[in-house]
This record gives sequence, C-alpha cells and structure tokens, in this order.
Amino acid sequence: TPSGGGRGVAFSPSGDAIAVAYEGSPHIRAYPWSSSTGFGPRFSNPSILGTGHGYGVAFSPSGDAIAVGFEDSTHISAYPWSSSTGFGSRFSDPSIFPAGQSYAVAFSPSGDAIAVGHNNSPYITVYRWSSSGFGSKFSNPSASPSSDGFGVAFTDI
Repeated sequence: TPSGGGRGVAFSPSGDAIAVAYEGSPHIRAYPWSSSTGFGPRFSNPSILGTGHGYGVAFSPSGDAIAVGFEDSTHISAYPWSSSTGFGSRFSDPSIFPAGQSYAVAFSPSGDAIAVGHNNSPYITVYRWSSSGFGSKFSNPSASPSSDGFGVAFTDI
C-alpha cells in the first residue's frame, strides 16, 4: 500500500477501474474494479511519477486518459489509459503550468478541455485537451475565485 493519506478518488467512466491519488509515493495508484468482487490486482505504476503529493484525479469521459493533480513543480500530469493495461507513457506537460499545487482535476463532458483547481491565483487553470494531450491554456477568468481551488467541475448544458 502507498504511504500517506488518499486525497482524490475517481472511477473510470465504464466503472471498471478506480484510481486514488495519495500524499506519499507513488502518489497515484489504480486498480481494476468490479461491482461484484471489488478491487482487482493493482495496475503497474506510471513510468514517470509526479514528485509531490497527489491530490486530484480524473478520467477523461471516453476513458482513454487519466489526469492527476500534484504538489510538484509541474502540478499536473496526464497519461493515456487502458482498462486492460493501465497507465501509458505520460503526455507532454502543458506549456504553461498551473500556478500552484493542483488539488482538483476535471475533464469537460465532451473531453475537449481539462480544468485544474490550485492554490495560487487565478486558482483555476483550463487547457484545451485532445487525444494528443494538453493543448493551449485558455485565458484566465475575468474575475478569479478568491481562494484555493479545491474542486472543479463542468456542466453539460
């Protein structure tokens, strides 16, 4: 088992995997999941790990990617995901990192954007997303939240 407390949990869209972000190394773990039997044997760790506490975790709506918010200098990492093999090789980092420790991560319902809630102004950073990974950063909100972004979500209206 990983050291440190679990900080974020997410099920894959199909419900066949569960991922947990942790304070201690390896900072992210994922397991096959079955509603009848529970946890399966742990997937292998990603080949490149974040170097600080793992906080938020999210699967893309199509289930082909997983993103993790970290304490380290990049603050966000994303990996291709397969429910049969687990983590793929890490996508390239975004060209502009979130401004602080990334506590929350969410993909848009259409899977074309990814939001990160973090602990420094502007407290939320949003990037374009594609099957190639991170795209350009969207402009900051005109009126930023006034404190740490502990949660982020999109609506599909």
